[in-house]
Amino acid sequence: SHFSMLYCHHLPGPFKGLSQLQSLDLRGNNFSTLPIGMFDGIGSGKLFATLDEESYFWKNESSLRLVGLNFELPVGVFDGLTMLQELSLTSSSLKRPLPAGVFRDLTRLEKLSLTNNSLSTIDLGTLQQSFQQLTGLRELDLQNNNLETLPAGIFEGLKDLQILDLQSNGLKMLPAGVFSNLRYLHNLSLRNNGLEVLPSRA
Repeated sequence: SHFSMLYCHHLPGPFKGLSQLQSLDLRGNNFSTLPIGMFDGIGSGKLFATLDEESYFWKNESSLRLVGLNFELPVGVFDGLTMLQELSLTSSSLKRPLPAGVFRDLTRLEKLSLTNNSLSTIDLGTLQQSFQQLTGLRELDLQNNNLETLPAGIFEGLKDLQILDLQSNGLKMLPAGVFSNLRYLHNLSLRNNGLEVLPSRA
């Protein structure tokens, strides 16, 4: 059946209530945007879903792992996931950069992985407001993206961050004070970036 754009935009939470669902197959359809509330109320246990030939996700009550997405993710796509503790969005070719506010409902998130997504410094800047809503985040993985530098103040709201992985990004420089408020940080990786100079006060 044809999974239309209209359906995606006007029926938020299309699978809400399917708490016993363990397998979902959406291959062979024509949608390019995931709907608002896509993951709300679906699969209270372990769920595996295929979105197309390259995109899939695993979900349980506390974690969501999305791999290889080539869809647009609207603000609200993660709405309803107030108990989620771990979100992984990796190896994706997103139709558009992640929008500001995309993580607005993830108030209990502790671990966020955005590896292998070709995120640019501009893309990361768009997420600055979203990061500031993740006040309980403990671990942030941004390795293997295209970050030539870091937006000033990008980590300001992440006061409880303990692990930060920025390896293999092609970072050329770091803004002064970019890590200054991360007082609980105990693991920072900047390997394989080609940094030529470190700021006197990183």
